[in-house]
Amino acid sequence: EDEFNNVTFTSSAGTAQTFTMATRGLRLGGTLTVSDATSKTTLDTGAGLSIDAGSVVFSGYAIIYSHNSTITVVTSWTTTALSVAADDGYWYTCATTPLSCVGTDVVVFTGATATFSISSIGYPTGSRQDFWNLTIAVGAVVTSLIGTNIGNVLTVNGQYLANSPNAPLQGLDLYMWNTNTPLVVGGSGNLTLSGFLTYFNHGPYTTWNVTAATYQMLNIVPYTGHEGDIVNQAGNVATVCATGNQWCEIIWHTWANSSTFTYNTNNYVLNSQGPMFIGDTAGQSVILNLGSSVVTAYQFSPFENSVVNAGTATINAYASWQYAPIAFILQETAVVNGGSATFNVNGMLRMWLVAPGTGSINAQSSIWNIIDTGAACNGAWCPGDVIVDASTYFIDFGSSTWSVAGDWTNGSTSASWSAGTGTVTFNGDAAFTMTFAGTNLAVAEFNNVTFNSTAAMTYTMATRGLRLGGALSITDTLTTVGLTTSNLAVTAGSVTIGANGTLTAGSSTITVNGNWTSIVGTFTYGTSTVVINATATVAVTAPGRQFYNINLALAGTTTTLSGGGNLLLYTNIATLGTGSLAGGTLYNNGTNVAPFVNAGATITSILTFDRSGTSFSMPATSTTGNVTFMGYAASYTVTLAGNLSAASLTVTNTGAGGNTTTLDTSGTNYSVTASGSLSLGSAGNSHGAFLANGSTVSIGA
Repeated sequence: EDEFNNVTFTSSAGTAQTFTMATRGLRLGGTLTVSDATSKTTLDTGAGLSIDAGSVVFSGYAIIYSHNSTITVVTSWTTTALSVAADDGYWYTCATTPLSCVGTDVVVFTGATATFSISSIGYPTGSRQDFWNLTIAVGAVVTSLIGTNIGNVLTVNGQYLANSPNAPLQGLDLYMWNTNTPLVVGGSGNLTLSGFLTYFNHGPYTTWNVTAATYQMLNIVPYTGHEGDIVNQAGNVATVCATGNQWCEIIWHTWANSSTFTYNTNNYVLNSQGPMFIGDTAGQSVILNLGSSVVTAYQFSPFENSVVNAGTATINAYASWQYAPIAFILQETAVVNGGSATFNVNGMLRMWLVAPGTGSINAQSSIWNIIDTGAACNGAWCPGDVIVDASTYFIDFGSSTWSVAGDWTNGSTSASWSAGTGTVTFNGDAAFTMTFAGTNLAVAEFNNVTFNSTAAMTYTMATRGLRLGGALSITDTLTTVGLTTSNLAVTAGSVTIGANGTLTAGSSTITVNGNWTSIVGTFTYGTSTVVINATATVAVTAPGRQFYNINLALAGTTTTLSGGGNLLLYTNIATLGTGSLAGGTLYNNGTNVAPFVNAGATITSILTFDRSGTSFSMPATSTTGNVTFMGYAASYTVTLAGNLSAASLTVTNTGAGGNTTTLDTSGTNYSVTASGSLSLGSAGNSHGAFLANGSTVSIGA
């Protein structure tokens, strides 16, 4: 039974007074008041004696030295005192430094509608604490009306609501002097913050492990007042602020006591309704191991001296209102090891140079979804852009897969950039500008790249070319998609222009180290040059079979023509090296005076020249296929600049009014060989002429 109802300790002498308990504890059903308006009144619990009270009030110059006591409070704790201390939690009462504090002082709240309010609260200065240990008992519902400092451990077995309507930057501060579990939440515990949760690592710890009954501290900063959040794990409820609120941040940080601090989430859920920062600006290293955790943050931000090992986690990053449109930002020397995690970036991914560094994403086998959120981004449009600001930053793609719904801008020149073996898919819904690294990188920027879309749109290259080691694919199963090169170079392992896809080449040089396929897509060739730089098949069908300049059969390679009708059309110049050209028909329908350049290729393809009046010179050529010189609309002459050999040779002109195509062996008298036949004109049309001069002509040989 209670000894008193209400009890007040105060001084009427105008000088400091201390009331020291002895032998037994203090029990009262009403209010315990320690108050002094002019001097200092101290309640000393003696040898760790307990106090049970309905409520506690400190005002004026009031202090309690609890000496490892347990103080149980039912309804409220109110402090308007100028200084408040629990013995071992009040820094200057420790034997030497805070690291020597080993007190077990604890304040326990048991009431179903308890509150505590502490004034004169501010960011820690190292000179005071509100509580050393604080426990919210099972069944207790506690509301904190203003921010509170916990020196050692907060244990929440009931419900704890930290609501600071008049001080949104103040919530709950936890310190790690003598424990690496400063926040313990029981199986039915519920902790809700409207402000921040700040964790200060003052101890000698190098590893922090999340356990089923422990909330890992998330906002780990020096005395700077950064805002934080708490994690939601093991079925416990943790709600902090409204979605995207700027005062809710998770900061994985360390303190100068340790050179490297490792955080292991042990597969539990991490939930921040504000930004999540990982790093340290004081030279210490921070390692965050996510395991298979599900992580949510309104901006995921690794920064200086940090390593994030994503494991098999799922990271859901959104843009908070003050940082929109950035959802994922990597800065300075941060390293993200993707593992086989999934990154859902709802807004922009930016590798941002704030200070010198070599930040990197080692994507490994992870999945990256860079999502265009449209209007659902804290009231702003957050496109799914990727921006690499710094020349020293790099991505090692590994075997990862990427889906990017916005612009791509890459300013990297790093020798560590690696295209990997994966695929990057650009999957936008509007016109986007693609500023690739081009020759700023010594290697290919990507392995495979696919241009796709969710709405009819075109990607436009800017500033630099596109280099990839694998397949370039332009295709769309839902609508139409195009890539405009803006006259910039493109290098790819292979090119496929698929269904509903268009490649607009301008005056670009497109180098292909593999197959070219444009059977159902559209190639708008402009004045471009396509170089088939390896043994490959060129599979084409209208509207994708027309080229301007094309280089084939380069030294040591074989180019095989296939596709609809096996017909490759070119408007300007076909250049053959010393390799082989096989299959199909190489068909010129332009006006260039030197449309065919041959360095001595081995040819088994059909060669057709379909002209409208422009004469040209024919280099030395031998093919086991047929050669046809045909014309329309006007006469023209083909003058040999070397020997010509073919299976069959046809010279004809379909133009009216006597227009004639003429094959002239020239004054040099180059030989003409046709193992089959030589045809001048065609049925019903005899407008073909052959000037043999003094040449050797072999027909049917």
